[in-house]
Amino acid sequence: EEILKGLLERMLDIKINHVELKQPQHTISNEPNFRSVRLDAFLEDDEHTLYNIEVQVVNKGNIPKRIRFNQSLIDREQMPSGEYDYSKLPKTIIVFVCDFDLFDKGLYRYTFKNICMEDSSVELGDETVKVILNTKGKDSRGVKPELVELLRYFHSSNADTVNNLSSQFIKKLDKMLEPIKNSPEFGGDFMSLDEKIYNEKKESEEIGRREGRQEGRQEGEQKERQRTIETMRSPGFSEEQINAIYSQCR
Repeated sequence: EEILKGLLERMLDIKINHVELKQPQHTISNEPNFRSVRLDAFLEDDEHTLYNIEVQVVNKGNIPKRIRFNQSLIDREQMPSGEYDYSKLPKTIIVFVCDFDLFDKGLYRYTFKNICMEDSSVELGDETVKVILNTKGKDSRGVKPELVELLRYFHSSNADTVNNLSSQFIKKLDKMLEPIKNSPEFGGDFMSLDEKIYNEKKESEEIGRREGRQEGRQEGEQKERQRTIETMRSPGFSEEQINAIYSQCR
């Protein structure tokens, strides 16, 4: 709990008196035949603010919608059947730690609240906050050096990174993780995580290859069409006639 508290305080630049893990890998079930969600970390502080922390290593282009889905199920779980007092919904903060820059702006932290487009000084006040942390950040304005170190550690916790740490908290975190990573009991889980990362990257590469092949086919079809049009222009066909004949041939 001390480590979780320290992580949240550094990720969000806030102070917390006490925090506890509600349930490891908390699963929120939806209606039958609808998708449920398993949260990586689900926490609650002494002021009943809920925190959901997720880690994402591959950009599948769906992070904003995933955050939206997590938020909806967390809210649903807080409102059991027969409860109509929406003011009882707690404040929620969803944090995604990404090993890529989702918005390509170079920021280490992107924080989102619901504000009025016509007047940015007007906030909706629904007490939902979404934070995306970027381990590949470059612009450290607005964030503390310890968060930068923490995100670099998340990206790579090798000896070089650890030796260059100035944060005592992150050194303590690394010492706590060391026996877990080397433990026969948990070693398989870490290997499974490595395998998952590898498989996700391979899947992304395959998708990229498929998209590349599709673009190649489209480019080839376009060149074929252009050659056909040029050939048909010489006998004096009109553009309309050429398109009609080409469509029939296709």
